[in-house]
Amino acid sequence: MLSQTYSSTSIASDKSSIDTSYCPLTLKEALVSDPSLNPDSEHTANGSAGANDNRFYVRKTLDPINDSDEPITYYQYEGGKLATMGQDTREHRLLKLSNNMEVLITHDDKCITASGTLRVEVGSISVKSDFEGLAHLLEHMLFLGTEKHPDPNHFNHFLSINGGYTNAYTDLTHTAYQFMVTKTELEEALDRFSQFFISPLINPECTDREAKIVDSEFKGGFQDDTEKFQALIGLMSKLNHPLRTFSCGNYETLVTKAKDLGVNLRDAVADFFEKYYSSDIMKLAVCGGESLDELTRMVVTKFTPVKSKGITVENDFEAPFGPEELGRIAQFETTENGSLLCIEFPFPNIDEKFMEQPALYLERLCNSSDKGSLYKHLQDKGLIIDLGITVSSRYFTDSSSLSVNIVLTEEGYKSYKYVLKAVFAYFAMLRKNPPGEEFFHEQKELWAQGFKFATISRHLSFVENVVSNLANPYCPKYLAVVGDSMVKKYSFEAISNLINILTIKNCFMLLGSKNKDGKVKFTDHYELYDFKYRIDPFDEEFVQMLDDPKISFKLTLPKPNKYICRGLKNKEEIERGACHSNHEYTLLLKNDQGEVWYSKDSRFPAPKGKISTSFVIPKPKSLRELSYTTAFGMMTTLRFNSLMSGASDAGLFYGTNGLRSSVGLEASGYTPKLLKFFEKVVAHYKLPLLWPVYFKTLKDILKLVLREKEIELEEVVSAHEEFLDFDIIENPNESFELISKVEYLEFKKHVSKMFKEVYFITIAAGEFDEQVPLEIHSRICEKYKPKKLAPDQLVQEHGLYQHPGKHLTQLKTSDPKSLQCIFRLKLTSNKPYNHLDAVHNSIIANLLEQEIHKKLRTEEGLGYVVSCSTNGMAYERTSIIINISSNCDPSYIHLRVNKFLREFRDNYLESLTEDEYKSVAKFIKELINTPDYDLDDEFERIEGYIENGTYDFSCPQALAKCTEQITKDSVLKFWDREIDILNIHGTNSPIVIYEGYRLNDRMPTMAERQMYPESILGLYGCLHNADILKDNGGEERNKNLKENSGSIAGSIFKKKAKEAIPVSAPKYDIEYSDVSTIISDLHKEYLPTNTSKSGNVMDSIVKDFKYALLKQIRSATIDKAKLDKAFESEKSFCYIALQMAIDQYVEPLPESHKLPKGGVNGKDFIYATPEGIPVFEDFVKFREGMKKVEPLKCVRELKPKYTEYHSSKQPNVFQRSLEGTKGIFKNIK
Repeated sequence: MLSQTYSSTSIASDKSSIDTSYCPLTLKEALVSDPSLNPDSEHTANGSAGANDNRFYVRKTLDPINDSDEPITYYQYEGGKLATMGQDTREHRLLKLSNNMEVLITHDDKCITASGTLRVEVGSISVKSDFEGLAHLLEHMLFLGTEKHPDPNHFNHFLSINGGYTNAYTDLTHTAYQFMVTKTELEEALDRFSQFFISPLINPECTDREAKIVDSEFKGGFQDDTEKFQALIGLMSKLNHPLRTFSCGNYETLVTKAKDLGVNLRDAVADFFEKYYSSDIMKLAVCGGESLDELTRMVVTKFTPVKSKGITVENDFEAPFGPEELGRIAQFETTENGSLLCIEFPFPNIDEKFMEQPALYLERLCNSSDKGSLYKHLQDKGLIIDLGITVSSRYFTDSSSLSVNIVLTEEGYKSYKYVLKAVFAYFAMLRKNPPGEEFFHEQKELWAQGFKFATISRHLSFVENVVSNLANPYCPKYLAVVGDSMVKKYSFEAISNLINILTIKNCFMLLGSKNKDGKVKFTDHYELYDFKYRIDPFDEEFVQMLDDPKISFKLTLPKPNKYICRGLKNKEEIERGACHSNHEYTLLLKNDQGEVWYSKDSRFPAPKGKISTSFVIPKPKSLRELSYTTAFGMMTTLRFNSLMSGASDAGLFYGTNGLRSSVGLEASGYTPKLLKFFEKVVAHYKLPLLWPVYFKTLKDILKLVLREKEIELEEVVSAHEEFLDFDIIENPNESFELISKVEYLEFKKHVSKMFKEVYFITIAAGEFDEQVPLEIHSRICEKYKPKKLAPDQLVQEHGLYQHPGKHLTQLKTSDPKSLQCIFRLKLTSNKPYNHLDAVHNSIIANLLEQEIHKKLRTEEGLGYVVSCSTNGMAYERTSIIINISSNCDPSYIHLRVNKFLREFRDNYLESLTEDEYKSVAKFIKELINTPDYDLDDEFERIEGYIENGTYDFSCPQALAKCTEQITKDSVLKFWDREIDILNIHGTNSPIVIYEGYRLNDRMPTMAERQMYPESILGLYGCLHNADILKDNGGEERNKNLKENSGSIAGSIFKKKAKEAIPVSAPKYDIEYSDVSTIISDLHKEYLPTNTSKSGNVMDSIVKDFKYALLKQIRSATIDKAKLDKAFESEKSFCYIALQMAIDQYVEPLPESHKLPKGGVNGKDFIYATPEGIPVFEDFVKFREGMKKVEPLKCVRELKPKYTEYHSSKQPNVFQRSLEGTKGIFKNIK
């Protein structure tokens, strides 16, 4: 097989005895004269790899781990130097195993974590199958045990105690599997990881559960307009083309289809693996701290046993779009308020021109925002929110596409034909006046500069990019590390051919909108994603209009980039290995007007700097003021997109923000241009030029945001969570509603007063002198001339101490198409911050993350998103957040999370050894001590310490020191002291639980919450979700809900909340009381029996429950088949919910039950469940009694170097400072 792959000269027998000590050289600079790296050399003939590029020589290695005396053969690339980025000091080696798997290994002596990615060239549409989504289901099942490690959770457990995690995804034509682990455990991780591709069990017990998770993933994207967009792309392709395949899959296309066909779904998954998962179409990338020789031994011994089955999948389909598929427009109904316009130009595979990269050249031309550009013209007319042109080999190896993607404003949708005329007029201008070689060389210079000074990625993205490069047949081997970021060749022919495709005759279009006016008469319905659409051919008048478009505005090519920095070199003297924990910034100046912080950068080689200025303004006194401040930040971003055209291409970046009590701006990039660039940013910050047009566009953006906050249940829950966490004055929904109603002149009046009182905080770092930030600060003060800000206004928003104990609330979305419920449990410490607690909290969250994923997602299939997270460790109140997105009933999820947390301490934390705790603590310490990768990383961290008022730059050192105190006993004591899920009224860390319901879910009323225990509500919810319980009042209620323009969840902030909630109550055939009565009777009958351990007893309970349920029917007949299906498995949600309802039975409170005077904790708006858990729905009242968290204490004496500074007002001050001139500032005191 190898002789068929390589030429006879590629395998040199006389070198077969050479050991693995050989290491290929690396390219230290991007622009070198070495002919082997010249794009015009023999390495690349016509854009494909040349003869030298495919040279691999025989090598052999032993496997001392398994005591094997037999050497294992592999092949090592020696076709030339492997190109690397200019800042990349790592070592790389390219191998090919005897089973034809290509592997790139990277030795990184600075890495804290090791990582690996394996990509197999078979995806969701690569192979025709009876089951849509089968490749996706295999991706979910592959990690659930192997012959060597049969426990389905073995790999996840190993990663959880070694600071790692795993991930995977299925694309159209490939699937990728990834892992990350602490660097000392890489070999053990590779041993486990490789077994998934050697001998996976594909556990039959997990098939149905994983199919449900695939279904949950599908439902999670149900509302996403992007999914609709991709579905329509498929519908526009040729009949019977694989692109029409439903790639994600769901329960119906997998489990139901298998039953209909009489096929064992697990066997179908196993057959798919056995047939198509071949080492010949696998690419592997591994990055670790071991030497190249050690890494070589690891991958050769672990992955050579993967079976070679030949090239099992070609992904060589015919082009999806021919002449008959072009010349059409698909109009469709969007979920969001925004309108989308896309123009697709299919053409032959662009990767064949890998070294020329005409696509990148064209993208730079079309995405310019210069005066005369397409973007600037349409934005100035208020027709677009965003415009982007991308070229990608989206479909298959022989087909690519250029996509013009436009987000339209409301006016833009009405005038979409004018937008199209402008687009095609721009393309016509390019054909008539093609850009010359000068523009290409400018782009080439920018690409080379970015290549030379790029920050090196040390995350999973690096190995993921590497396997993508290895999988591209047109990417030369020597570019395996860097891919298409290498310097390009100029090809006028390739560029012209691409531009000539961009005509109305070579495209099709998609246009999406809410269709509020009903003008579009949709003719078809796409059932999977539940949206309406129609597809029509272009009419003759439409074609003529765009074939020769006429617009009055003159469109032009981009001007030469004025931001390019030439002659850049790395800094000569660098503090190698400098750790962030011992670096501090200097307080240069502090007075009534503000403060200036500065650092002379000598830690990072790239000649870059960064400057930021925060404008601390008076706290807003009303929602209206707050809305204007927020809008101001968004407005400046809109304006700067066109004002700063070309800056980001040249490595100069800006940022703006508008927060509740501050606005700000920042700039970063190459130092020679940075200072003048920042001066320009400051100069244009308040300039009202063209604001009326941008303000109209801004209001359209806010409508998009508002819509998202109404329909996205995750956003609804997050908004309410934030309201309880901080002393903010607004409900976000009301804030955006308010700004969408105001007019431009009122907004402009507010902005003019916004900077009357302000306190400036300027932070700067770079290879310039300290006078530079002082001069910047002085000029800003001179420009704004602020009054002194009162001391109490300097404090940003306060955190809030939560009410002691455990509280529960419930929310509901107003969107009838939402398919996912949300459950969120947030535990927040009310104690003052201390480093040791922060480390304990981080360790527990790390252990919880993998275990909760294992138990609730993998074993129970509770939802596609099951996660546990914590805040950062640096001066934030410690918190742990459990978040689940699922189609399960929230009350049922609550029951399962409670059970998991009750058992987590005794069943998991107690089971870990002292060494395992030390291992986790060691990983946390290594993570804390990770050196900053670049100036941006360092700057962001330092900025946080300055903004939170602690100025504790040595915080990482303190946290790292605390990891040495971690023991098993200390973690268990922290859990017992701070984390107690049964703590209802105690003094441990407070818990707030958010249960988010879909529109059509049965959400209990407050009275029902008081009366019935969570186990009854959870069981009832499971029955409802299984479509067993009929809602006889649902149609009328849902009609009212759809007509209600506001979010039900958001309405709780309003004084007359009840007015916003539809009054028609649901009418069900079965009520909570019926389910409660049945459970009460069963509980009494089976009380003497241990139902949890007796399957026979549970079978009897299920039978009796179904019989009793059928007897309770009053107005309709239950679908008995659905009822039987709901209880057919011991792992079904209904079965488990019934078991929990029996085991955890709590006597319902009588209907006459009333709260004692004063309610719970003295609050008459908080109700108690039968279990005693306080429940609330009025967020405003609930928050009223919360105390503000005290401001963090400053840990150092703030003694500035200067107390006063006056500008020299010299126009060339920045340039002279850069040239090293000293003593030009005489006014420092």
